Amino acid sequence: LAIRRNTGIIGRVKVAQIYPDGASADPLAGSFFGDGIVAHVSLAEPFAPALRALGVGEDFIPNSVAAGAAVGRVRHDHPVVRARGAVLTIAGHDHLVAAAAVGAGGVGTVCDSIGTAEALVAALPRPPSPPEVARLVARGLAVYPHVVEDTTCLLGALRTGLVLGHAQDLLGNTTTQARFDFDADADEGVPPARVTVDGLAMGDDHVELGWAQGCDPHAAWAGVLDATRAVVRAELGVIRSTGVDVSHLVVTGGWAHLRTVMRSREGLATDTTHVDLEEPGAVGAALFG
Repeated sequence: LAIRRNTGIIGRVKVAQIYPDGASADPLAGSFFGDGIVAHVSLAEPFAPALRALGVGEDFIPNSVAAGAAVGRVRHDHPVVRARGAVLTIAGHDHLVAAAAVGAGGVGTVCDSIGTAEALVAALPRPPSPPEVARLVARGLAVYPHVVEDTTCLLGALRTGLVLGHAQDLLGNTTTQARFDFDADADEGVPPARVTVDGLAMGDDHVELGWAQGCDPHAAWAGVLDATRAVVRAELGVIRSTGVDVSHLVVTGGWAHLRTVMRSREGLATDTTHVDLEEPGAVGAALFG
């Protein structure tokens, strides 16, 4: 675990050393770590064992505020004239405010944002218990306070966009227009080819894809989409294991403009909706402001 202050790392400790009361040996049990903040998920307060391990006090963490709370104004000599005097707010994590912007901030709805990474954002009605947090983190999900009041966020992430881009490059579609043309020519009934996909996990540092020589390009593409769909289905299964009935999937992001990608996400929930919103993170932050 590395904690940064501005651009310098001020502490690096093993996560196994900072669990509350030694209750769990699983990573991040009962705690939340992200972007320089160390807080306790269940208690919504600074996580004292982590602060002690880093040799800092509670004043290391800024005061908590609700998403959208005014915290100041843009200075009056700012280079962007129209921004001068504007109220500054803290909106929160970009994926979380984006989920709220596309109408996927409620319990039972998951935002599936497919860009360079694919983010799956779900809301829980209450913070999970420390053992449950440990189980979720071990399955690859992050647990955060949500920007939506009185809920906790589960965030899953995959390197889907990188995988899809690499697949399209291998198929000879190296421009945006070529990819749209390829997508438009796709036959909905083409059976997916058997493919190998490596590199979807966020911890991966490479992407490797394979299919049989002479394979139909659309069948190869369908196989890659099937592989990503299977992993997303598994992630949604973990979210459902918390007791949340995921009945609505809201799909957004650049890759969702391809019909074949959208079709690959249908049927993962009772209802699937495509929301085409430019810069949903910025829109969500503005809405909270």
